[in-house]
Amino acid sequence: MVVLPLLLFAAATWQVTAGGPLAEGDERLAREMREDAPPTALAEFLADLGNIEVALPVLAAALAYAWVRGRRRSRRPPPAVAAAA
Repeated sequence: MVVLPLLLFAAATWQVTAGGPLAEGDERLAREMREDAPPTALAEFLADLGNIEVALPVLAAALAYAWVRGRRRSRRPPPAVAAAA
């Protein structure tokens, strides 16, 4: 089942790298994607999230935020109980 998609991918890759009929469409698509790309600062920030040096502090901050929100929420009764009281 995996062989057919791999063969199609290999054929398309070969056509693009060899300058075959798919190369022009690939280049046009690449130009359009570059034109529609997000601003450079946003793209760099999103790319930096893949770095361990950036991802760990961001994940730690998100974890701390979720923990604090969970503690605050656990002190209040659920909305259904508060409405019935």
